[in-house]
Amino acid sequence: GQGVQGWKGRGEGAVSFINFERDSGVSLRAATNKPQYKPEWWERVQWNDLYGNQEDPTMSCFPFGVPRQGPPDRIAMLGPEEYIFMHTGGGSATGRYTKPRLIPMNKPHPPYEEWQGVSWLGIPSAHWEGDTLVIESGGFNDESWLGWTGYIHSWDMTVTERIRREGNTLHWEATVDDTMLLEPWTTDPIESRLNSDPEAFFFGDTPCDERDAEHIVDPNVRG
Repeated sequence: GQGVQGWKGRGEGAVSFINFERDSGVSLRAATNKPQYKPEWWERVQWNDLYGNQEDPTMSCFPFGVPRQGPPDRIAMLGPEEYIFMHTGGGSATGRYTKPRLIPMNKPHPPYEEWQGVSWLGIPSAHWEGDTLVIESGGFNDESWLGWTGYIHSWDMTVTERIRREGNTLHWEATVDDTMLLEPWTTDPIESRLNSDPEAFFFGDTPCDERDAEHIVDPNVRG
């Protein structure tokens, strides 16, 4: 397999983690590309946003899930009909982590009612459409989030990912279809650069060490 690296460190110019978290919250809430929920679900989404540090499953060592964990950092071909996607993870300091995924090619899905609500990562099957690898997944549980600001989903969710390589750049995006949404939602595309260093080391996922729960503060409690 070949490693695909999408992130470079900020270096000495990095902002503090506190400012980074605050700025990220503002930018995520101001984003124009958001999943649009049916009216009966907005109160729940807003509650999750307000109490995200307590409600977000990744804060309790649960996986990011799909599509939240994004594109793979390494793709290995196990055979002509099977791939494995691996991720570097989010780091145990935040209590978040990703999981590897086994992606079979051209494998029919079992009947919907048999695979509904099974997995954090869903049950995938992939096929080629020209030069694009299309991965269709279902059978998700309803515990993961689509995004940090409380974007939930139901057992009915299906995710279609599209991955295309152009030179040394990997293009990825995912479309979510769910009965909670007014219409299918497509993530912002993500581009990853191929790491061409033959001696590059892939660190893989890091174990999750839950260290934040006792420090979470309810902003509505006044001492």
